[in-house]
Amino acid sequence: MLPPDAPSLLARHVTVRFGRHTVLQDVTAGPFQPGKICALLGPNGSGKSTLMRAMAGLLPCSATVTLGQDALSALPLAQRTQRCLYLPQALPAPVDLPVLEALIAARHTGRLHPSHTQEDDIESALHWLEKFTIRDLALKNMSALSGGQRQLVGLAQALSRQPDALLLDEPLSALDLHHQFAVMALLRRETIAHHLITVLVLHDLNAALNMTDHVVVLHNGVVKASGAPTCVLTPALLREVYRVHARVEQGADGRHFVSVDGIA
Repeated sequence: MLPPDAPSLLARHVTVRFGRHTVLQDVTAGPFQPGKICALLGPNGSGKSTLMRAMAGLLPCSATVTLGQDALSALPLAQRTQRCLYLPQALPAPVDLPVLEALIAARHTGRLHPSHTQEDDIESALHWLEKFTIRDLALKNMSALSGGQRQLVGLAQALSRQPDALLLDEPLSALDLHHQFAVMALLRRETIAHHLITVLVLHDLNAALNMTDHVVVLHNGVVKASGAPTCVLTPALLREVYRVHARVEQGADGRHFVSVDGIA
C-alpha cells in the first residue's frame, strides 16, 4: 500500500534556451506519482532529454521542480542528487574499478552519514548484481565491459541508492531485446515495491504502451499530450507528432502494439 505521505514529482514552467534557440517553452509535466512509471515520448529533438536534465537540476533554466513539499533547487546538492537521481543515456567514461567496488561506491554517493558496514555494502552490491543477472561481472573491471553491460551496472548503481525519484534517459538504448524486457520488468517491480517515482525517456512506443502507466508526449518543445498510453497514442497524434499513419491495436495476448500503415 502506498504511504499517505509519499511525495510526487512536479515540474512547472520549464523553459530552456540555448542561445536564441528555445528547446522547451513553459512546459509543465506531472505530477509524477510514486509507484508509477512514466515515459517521456516524442521524436528526436522534441526536448525529452532536456526536460529530464532540467528536472534533475543540471541545466540553467526557468523552472520550478518540487518533490513533495520540497523545491529541489533549494536542497543541498548531496540531498538533491540522493532524492532525485538522474542516469544519462551517455554514461561517464568507465572508471578503473571492479564492478563490485563501483556499486559499493555508488551506494555511498550522496549519503552524508552512511551507517552500513562493509559486509552490508558487499551484500547490497551482490543483491543488485543478482537482480540484473550480472553477478558474474562482479570482479570484472568496469573499463572492460560492453556498452550494454555498463548500462546494466549503471541501472544497478542507481537503484542501489534508493532515491525517491529515478530519472532515466533512454535506459534501454544499449540493451538487446532480452535485456530490454528484463530491465523494464525489473523497473516495474522495484517501482511498485519501493514506491519509486520512475520517469524515463523512451523511443519504443510498444514498450511505453505495455510497461508504463503514464506518458507525456513532447513535440516542438511543448507538451502535446499526457495521460494513459492507450488513450494518448491516437492515430491523430501519431500522424501529427511522428508523421506516420498508424493506430494502436491489441494482440491476442492482451499486449498493445503500434500498427503502422505508412509515412504521413
